[in-house]
Amino acid sequence: MANIHRTPEQWRIILEQYSASGIPIAAFCKQQKLNTSSFYAWRKRLADTSLYSAIPDNNVVMDNNKPDWVNIIPEQQVPSPSWDIELALPNGVVLRMNNC
Repeated sequence: MANIHRTPEQWRIILEQYSASGIPIAAFCKQQKLNTSSFYAWRKRLADTSLYSAIPDNNVVMDNNKPDWVNIIPEQQVPSPSWDIELALPNGVVLRMNNC
C-alpha cells in the first residue's frame, strides 16, 4: 500500500464511505488499498477532536436494551476450588495469578 498523505477532510469522506459500505473494516481497507492501522488511527483522531462522530464498527453488534454490566451474586456462597495460573511470555516475563 502506498504511503499517501491524506487531509482530515479526505479521511472524513473515507470514514463516511466505510460507514455506508456495511462491510468489515479489514475488507473495506483492502478494497480501498488503505492501511488498517491508519484507518483506526484517523477514526480515533477525528472522533477525539470532535471533528467527526465515532463510526461504529460493522463487526460489533450492540443491544441497547441490555445493560452494559450485570452484577452476578451467587444465591449462597460456595467456596470455589483454588486455582493457580502461570503465563510465561516470550520476553521472559512471567505472570502468576491465584485465588488464595
